[in-house]
Amino acid sequence: MGGPEPQAALLAIRRKQAVEAELDTCRARLRAVEAQLLEVLEEKLRLRQEVEAWEVGWECWSGLGGMGRRAHGLPLNLLSCPQEDMQQLVRQRVESQLQRESRGTLGVPVAPGTARTPRGRFPLGQWGRWR
Repeated sequence: MGGPEPQAALLAIRRKQAVEAELDTCRARLRAVEAQLLEVLEEKLRLRQEVEAWEVGWECWSGLGGMGRRAHGLPLNLLSCPQEDMQQLVRQRVESQLQRESRGTLGVPVAPGTARTPRGRFPLGQWGRWR
């Protein structure tokens, strides 16, 4: 005894151990890549929220004496804005939209000779407070 069979078994065990070690290495790399992906997705979400805040044109931040965060190089955060300021922002956006509609600049193509449907306009003061 002691022939080729024990050596083949020993070789198979070593191969199995090498494959398991490689598998462990791959799993560790996968966990690292998943962690990086999560960080990138969180950053993408944060940046998307910041872009949306910029699109709205909001510069709110408590404690800067009414000066916008952009002027101070700080990231925008709609969640830090008082509700009254958000209401004012919404009113401004609605008024801007109504002005664009009245000028016919919604970006929707209108065939020549086609009349726009008039929309009812309400003074913003009649909306009251939203709570």
